Amino acid sequence: MYIDNWSLRREMTGRYRARIPARDFTLDLTMESTQGLLLQGERGYSRKSPLAAQASYYYSQPGLKVGGTLKWGSQ
Repeated sequence: MYIDNWSLRREMTGRYRARIPARDFTLDLTMESTQGLLLQGERGYSRKSPLAAQASYYYSQPGLKVGGTLKWGSQ
């Protein structure tokens, strides 16, 4: 996924990598899951209203171990 020159991608290992270049710094992050996926609602099905058409399937990925580097200027 890209927003302007920011990026977030999931590697084949399951790790996520984010690169966020800004005017004065660049942030490079690596994120690894420390626990399983968490299904929202009933087995991932989350009703938004009494109408069956207003629902979605989704999950969260909590417990991410984050590491990375911050580059400020040439440091």
